[in-house]
Amino acid sequence: MEKLTKQPALSFAEAAREAYRKLFVCKGRSRRSEYWWAFLIVAIAKLACIATAFTSVYVSRLLTLALLPATIRRLHDTGRSGWWAAAWFALDAASTTTVLLVRKFGQVALTASTIVGLVTIAYITAMVVFLCKDSHKGANKYGPSPKHEVR
Repeated sequence: MEKLTKQPALSFAEAAREAYRKLFVCKGRSRRSEYWWAFLIVAIAKLACIATAFTSVYVSRLLTLALLPATIRRLHDTGRSGWWAAAWFALDAASTTTVLLVRKFGQVALTASTIVGLVTIAYITAMVVFLCKDSHKGANKYGPSPKHEVR
């Protein structure tokens, strides 16, 4: 019978190193500590860019894009498809489009924009729940558990 042993959470330095090492890797799984430390690093980088007036929408999106593989791996760790993360870009595009259409079409586009906004809020709520969930114990279809070691 297999016995699973829980590994300790990653420190900030270990998580940053893992996130950087797997910056372009979408396969596999990532622990909560790795994901949330990487998220914090990206959030601080975005705030620093905004504070120094260095950024634009494009730099902000590049920083968000850098977090995409870690998000996919984190979703894999909870047994979910990485396509959940791709929905963010679809909702972002829909939000931008509806905001631009409000100027041209008025109330009809404003209603569409409100609906897109409500869907986005529901999506973000679901994603936060998914990303905060504990790892599946043992292997799943995305690979072995990074948190639970089989002995």
